[in-house]
Parts: sequence; C-alpha cells; structure tokens
Amino acid sequence: RSRLLACAICILAAVIVSASLAVLSRLQGGGTEMDGPLAIVAFGTTTSEGGIGTCVDGAIVGLLRAKLAGLAASGAPTTTTSAPAGSDSLSPFLGKWPHEMVCRDCWSQASVVALHGGVAARLGQAPLDSKVPVLNVGDRNGVAVSEDEAFLALRSMRPGLGRVLIVGHPHRVPYLVLLGVSAGFRVLVLPSDQYDALHWVDYGCDAVGYDGSAEGTSASACTSIPETQRRFATYHHLLQSGRKFTDEGKKALAAANQTSYATFNLLGTVLHCSP
Repeated sequence: RSRLLACAICILAAVIVSASLAVLSRLQGGGTEMDGPLAIVAFGTTTSEGGIGTCVDGAIVGLLRAKLAGLAASGAPTTTTSAPAGSDSLSPFLGKWPHEMVCRDCWSQASVVALHGGVAARLGQAPLDSKVPVLNVGDRNGVAVSEDEAFLALRSMRPGLGRVLIVGHPHRVPYLVLLGVSAGFRVLVLPSDQYDALHWVDYGCDAVGYDGSAEGTSASACTSIPETQRRFATYHHLLQSGRKFTDEGKKALAAANQTSYATFNLLGTVLHCSP
C-alpha cells in the first residue's frame, strides 16, 4: 500500500507540474527586457504545501518590514549583519548560488513588491511601510492562486518587468527560481546571511526554518523536504525536455538544480529523516 501511495503522490506531482507549465507557457513572447525594472516577489506558505508551517510567514514579513522600512526612511536598505554561527543559522544548510544571481542591494532597486500566500495574508492586515507599490499576486477575486499563476498575474499587472528578486523559505527558493525562469524573468536571490539575520527561532521556527523550536528540528522538515524535492525534480525534468531557454536561463536552471540537491542532501544527512 505504501508503494501505491508513493506512486499516487508522484502522479499527482506530475499533474500539478504539467498544469504549471501550461500556465507559464502563456507568458512566452511577452517581450521581457531582462535588465528591465525589478520586482521583489515574496512567497509565504500555501494551502497546498505541507510541512514548512506558518512560522516562515512571520519571518519573511519581518524581513520585508526591516528592509523596506529602512528604505522608506533613508532611501537606502537597512544594513544587515550576519548572524553568529549557532542553532539559528541557516547558512550551513543552504547551497551556493552563483554570484551573478545573488543580489544584496536589490531592495533599493525595486519598482514594485509582490506578495503571495501567507505573506500576503499577513500584510493585508498590517500593510508594509514601502515607498514602492505593493501588489497581492496570490489572490484572484477572492480565490487563492498558485505560485506559477502569481508570475502570470505579476506580468499582467507590470508588463515591463524584467527581473524578480525571489524571497521565501530558502529551501523552496530553487523551485521558485524554476517558475521565474520559465516565466521569462531574470531571477535573483538573496545572500544567505540576510536569511540568517532573521533569527528564525524568534518567529517560532526551528533551526532550519520550519515550525518547531530552538531545541531541535521538528518533524515538519522531514515532511516538507521530500515533497519539495519531488516537485522540483519533476518540474526541472519537464522544463529540460520541453522548453528552450537563453544561456542565462540555462545557467539559472542549472544553479537551481545544484542548489536544491546540495541543500536536500545535506539536510538528509544532518536531520536523519526516515525514508
């Protein structure tokens, strides 16, 4: 029965990914300028996603508030220092993105901030103090939309965008990079020390950013990591076999693949999750 369940999960993942590709294929031919205006796109938890938990929503909201409040006050992003090595440091658990994809100062370059999932829900109740427009790309007429549809909504609202800085749980960022590249954007990511500076345990997260505590990593990490890895692997395979990309897009896809597996392999070794 466990094998049948595993097969069913894999089939469901393939169906979801195929639907995502169908959505994102509508974005091709949009005339994106790869060095055009930049959007900060912040992703929180969604109802279709298990394991990470809502603590990450509070952490990402905290990061946005700190960075964008500093920008509104002074015209320059708030300085972030690395967290000391310890139980609340995520850096040892993250892969390495190529330097050309890492953007430390993108906060000051943004022309718009787009919100999705639990981050949008939280900030809908207490809006950001931001000098740039803030959009909710996770909702269409009161109905929640998926991450791939969020990119479609962003393109519709801001057709001239060329670059997106993806902000979210670091273990989901590789998957979100696939979606962004497939949508025709030049995708950028944050340096790991900006995630470390959050002190995740202050938001009720465990040492690697899942619902838990500072005393130890919760079982939610062992639930979410394999699910995210399966979805990433399925989507990456379909992209490689069915789409053509620019050289920059190919490099981003390769970097997402390497980062994803480096992260998950390390976590599997450290967390000793049962198969």
